[in-house]
Amino acid sequence: MKAGIADQSFFELSIRLLHKQIAIHDLPLLADQLPPIDRRVMERVGREIEERTDAVPRSAWALAVVMDGVCSAVTTDPFARSLAAWYLGYVLNALGKPVEVEEAISRARQGFAALGDQGWLAACDWQFFALSWTKPNLGQAETALANALTGLERAGMHSYIPHCRLALAYVQVLLQKVEDAKRNIQTSEQSFIEGGEALNQARCWMMLANCLRREGHLDEALLKLQSAIELFRANQAPIEIAKAEMQIGLCQLIKSEDLSEAARRLGNANHLFGELQMDLWQDYSLQNLGYVHLLTGSLEEALDCFQQAGETYTRHRVLGLLGDSLNDTGRLNLLRGYPALSIEQFKQAIQIHEQIGFRLPAAIEGANLGEAYGYVGRYQDALHHLELAAEKFKQLKNMVRLGVVEKSMAFLWSQLNQPARALEHLELAARYHEAANQRAMLPLIHNHKAEILFSLRQQDAAIECLITSLELASEHGTKPQAAVAQRLLGEILLHAGQSAQALPYLEQARDDFLAMGMLQDLAATHVNIGKFHLQTGALEQARREFEEALQLSEGVFHEVDWLAHEGLSSLAVLEQNDPQALQHYQLGMAAINKIRENFWQPALAGSYLEKPARFVDQSVLHAIRMKATDQALQFIENTKAITLIAQLLNARDAAPDESMMELARMKAEINWLQGKLQEMSNSTSPLKNALQSRQYRTQLIQKAKEYDAGLEAQERKHHSAVTPTVFRAFNHDIFHTQADVALGKHWVALDYYLMDNHLNIIMITSEERHAHSVFVSERFSMALEALSKSRHGSILSDGELRFLGGLLIPSALGPHLTPDTHLILSPHKKLHGVPWSALLPAFSVRPLIQLCIPVITPSLHALSLLWERAEGRQRGQGLLIGISDFHGTKNELPYVREELAGLKSHLKNPGVVLMENEATWQALLRLRDDDTANGKAGLSCFDWLHIASHFSVDTQTGRLSGLTLSDGDIWLDQLRDLAPMPGLVTFSACSSVYSFLHEGDEHVGLPATCFIAGAGSIVGSLWPVLDQAAAAFMISFYAEYLSGASPAASVSRAQRRMQTQGIPMEQWAGFVCLGVP
Repeated sequence: MKAGIADQSFFELSIRLLHKQIAIHDLPLLADQLPPIDRRVMERVGREIEERTDAVPRSAWALAVVMDGVCSAVTTDPFARSLAAWYLGYVLNALGKPVEVEEAISRARQGFAALGDQGWLAACDWQFFALSWTKPNLGQAETALANALTGLERAGMHSYIPHCRLALAYVQVLLQKVEDAKRNIQTSEQSFIEGGEALNQARCWMMLANCLRREGHLDEALLKLQSAIELFRANQAPIEIAKAEMQIGLCQLIKSEDLSEAARRLGNANHLFGELQMDLWQDYSLQNLGYVHLLTGSLEEALDCFQQAGETYTRHRVLGLLGDSLNDTGRLNLLRGYPALSIEQFKQAIQIHEQIGFRLPAAIEGANLGEAYGYVGRYQDALHHLELAAEKFKQLKNMVRLGVVEKSMAFLWSQLNQPARALEHLELAARYHEAANQRAMLPLIHNHKAEILFSLRQQDAAIECLITSLELASEHGTKPQAAVAQRLLGEILLHAGQSAQALPYLEQARDDFLAMGMLQDLAATHVNIGKFHLQTGALEQARREFEEALQLSEGVFHEVDWLAHEGLSSLAVLEQNDPQALQHYQLGMAAINKIRENFWQPALAGSYLEKPARFVDQSVLHAIRMKATDQALQFIENTKAITLIAQLLNARDAAPDESMMELARMKAEINWLQGKLQEMSNSTSPLKNALQSRQYRTQLIQKAKEYDAGLEAQERKHHSAVTPTVFRAFNHDIFHTQADVALGKHWVALDYYLMDNHLNIIMITSEERHAHSVFVSERFSMALEALSKSRHGSILSDGELRFLGGLLIPSALGPHLTPDTHLILSPHKKLHGVPWSALLPAFSVRPLIQLCIPVITPSLHALSLLWERAEGRQRGQGLLIGISDFHGTKNELPYVREELAGLKSHLKNPGVVLMENEATWQALLRLRDDDTANGKAGLSCFDWLHIASHFSVDTQTGRLSGLTLSDGDIWLDQLRDLAPMPGLVTFSACSSVYSFLHEGDEHVGLPATCFIAGAGSIVGSLWPVLDQAAAAFMISFYAEYLSGASPAASVSRAQRRMQTQGIPMEQWAGFVCLGVP
């Protein structure tokens, strides 16, 4: 409806305001010259404001400002004043002015509340939350809009209902309630169709496209947007045209198939919003244009866009967009080589979006945080965040974003030297990107695939991938990925000895990374160019390149650092500058340690160490050859049992999870397979069952690996990476002091480091330290291999025990040994299977057990930490657990009854015996949960724990190792639930202290589990032992221990007694004391 002649004066005044002929503060002075404004006038002009908002929004704004200013100054009609403020808020919403909207709508609401007008109060709530993405709480916005919709319906304000419903749909889109949003969009669209409102119907299409984009259905979204923009143009709706251009640009940006089209559309939107003076929308389109610059390598332009947008978001106080800006700037800083800054920006963005309720952006930022941790070598933390993000994207059904996460996880698994897992993730990423037609993402996929294929020594296939990557990157204008492909091509060719062909690629990559400001990639390229010069004998040029890489890294990129120091150490060795080589070995090892300190899962730490293993070996050997014993000791200790150290220093408690049910299902399948194999081993027709047995065994191995991977993922999920792992390096002075306090001067330590061709030993006494290295013969390697495979000492003859003793026990040790001297042994790799007590040193005709008190430790550092937490020993209050009858599921152990009867007499109150059917997991959990009179928690109220039963050994992953109780098998992941354990834990069973070892002596087994759960000393057997021999040993052991001897001394005395009695070596030499002597 057109306004009457009396209203013309308001329109004319708005034109003067629009052309800046008057200012807003002039309106009260001009109000007396205007016709009076009552409800009818305000309603007429209000309808004109609504119509102008679609076609000429700036004119609508000027008219709304005039009406509000005049009403505020002279109008006495409270309804007219309130309605004028409401219409001003309505126009400001259309122009994207959230702070001004709140002020205007708050005034309107106050007026309508005084009038008791429920319908217009609902309209106020609609307008207050119409720009829900600018509000600090999406849940509150959804509730308010739902209530507003109900209020409008009750008041019969039918023209506003579908618009309010669309606003509700939008907040539901943001909250990932997509189906609810779609239903509301459909209902609104039906209303607009019935009313013949084509423009508003197109708004519904644009809203539906928003849903489709967030779900990853980009082509469908683009079709809807194209239909919408045609109607917007036909109806001359400039704001909607600009919004549709931006939405199309966003879809093209996510598709990344044609980034130039994305830039064009976003540029159009930016220009249109600028003409409309919609600065918030203008800079939102500018921010997304900045992301196009980021993908195409124009990082400075991207930075300018992000900074300008961030300032606008701050001015408008829009938290959600500030979070978006932090995220995009974090991505930029990641490419520029400032990961520490990126990590903080991603964390801030996550906090903002989680506070508001933006699930999708928070998940995206979580994925970016994981990627950033990967850049700085915090791979354990990286996996934690990426796997959480992947789970969230699956819940949100966003396959596009899931593809990005899969790609990042492929990179991580390749860094962790697990190419098979990396390829699995990469194939998923490629599938998701291709389904979304994101062809511009394919160069990155090909680059990652090439790295993985190269690690698998498939050089030709890797080169083919990189050539394809270069072609695609050139086609789509993704310069960063083109430069990465060139660097990788140069690296592969260099490794293949094709130096001349490699250099042009490396130099081009260097120039491109420099031009784009990508510092980490630039530093990595300098390392490779340094390797080129090293290969070609240009040593000074090589030095400059390696040093330039270090200068660019500034200690941030640990992977770059150790590789650069590896190059510089090789250079120093060539120049016969041993001190300088040692210095670079020290610095390179420090960088590797920075990476390894983040690990707390043995499998991850071990697989990572495979990559720098050669450099670590060279470092140890060089230090020993230089007689830099302290440095060699530090190198060795920094490579052993790092995850055990991390877990001793940092308590980690797993939380239950719904997916643990899947692990329980796997466990049931494994138990079934193990049962079938047990049946077949007892079968009277072994040949008949041979084929079936092999099939079951293959299935068991596969299922065990699946269980291991699933359990690892659950551990990562529940072990938060918010607080970095606290890690302390080994300090040999502290170790000396602790040993002297605990053992007096009667101790010696041997720290071993085994290489393919060398055995390195550090001997430490209370007075001195010295190292030596011996060449490893084939006979030595074969003996260790046989021990490793058989896990039984009976394969070793006296001659082999003499041979091993001559190599493993230095002659220099002889003068330091007495029967009361504690010999602390820290084995390495296959040396963990050696029967140390039975070795025959070159300097004696008697076995080692008669010469000293051997005690085993995973590392000297681990022993130092165990000493640190050790308390004074009490010996009376014990917990005895024994099972002899397994009801046919396993062989009986008749001597367990005799063993427990012998030990039971030594118990003091409140000692506990759980025998046969009483020895259940539930009984142990009840004891753990009982309150204790002595103030100690759980099982730690007992002084010692003794378990006599069957033990199972998992030689595939270690995860399925465990013990048998009356109600079933208990695996390692359950045993840790018994924490805190008593100070001494003894296992009377076969192979009870066997550990599966990952690279770097990362242990998975009962000893490590018990140490982490609170035990200080563990006694058990390295190999299978007869239950009669085990019972005799344990009765003898406890007779000594409960009379006051230490655990290690008690083991030694029991073994000496058995050896003197002529009992075969295999029945006593397998027993060891691990941990605190």
